[in-house]
Amino acid sequence: MSVICVAADLKFSRHSTYNLKHAAAPLPPGAMPKRKVGCGAVRKTSIRTDNILKREVMSDPAVTASTQWKRHPDLLKHVLIRTVQHRLQKDLGLPTLRAAKKPLLTEAMKKKRINFCKKYQHWTSDDWKKGPTDGSLMAAVLPYVIMIIVLPIGSFFFTKAYVFEDLLSYSETTSNVYGAICAVVILHILLALFIFKAFKESPVKGSKQD
Repeated sequence: MSVICVAADLKFSRHSTYNLKHAAAPLPPGAMPKRKVGCGAVRKTSIRTDNILKREVMSDPAVTASTQWKRHPDLLKHVLIRTVQHRLQKDLGLPTLRAAKKPLLTEAMKKKRINFCKKYQHWTSDDWKKGPTDGSLMAAVLPYVIMIIVLPIGSFFFTKAYVFEDLLSYSETTSNVYGAICAVVILHILLALFIFKAFKESPVKGSKQD
């Protein structure tokens, strides 16, 4: 039977059939030629070793290739750390997690610095010696201090004299009590407005939102 017919019946290529015929020619009848050794370098790790590495990574995803290399000196003494990484990432298909590089400046920090530079870009050295917030802080706080002191006292006397005593005809003691209550309510409203304005203008707000 010719090689062409054998290749057609077995659905092999003629080249493979010729190679098998030449390899089996010197052998006795009924003997099989030795299997051809695969090309390339010999695999450094066995399937069992790969399963051990995979099992450790699945149980503890934070373990690294260098840790496994030090943990199993008997299995990986002839293997480089890079080979262990290739087994875990390429052959076993396990994902890698790398810590992101922390930026030097976040977006909130950049925004704060840009706003600060724009606000004081025309200042001279003499202005910086005086301080950047002395006048602005006093101008912002003084109206609220005046309102917190004047408005509660004024509301106390106004409501006591014109509302509770004249219109409602309450006694002096009762008018004093209700007038004090009105003054305390107005004081709390002013304090809430002052805190809201300070929180709104604070630079910490922008960093919290970002």
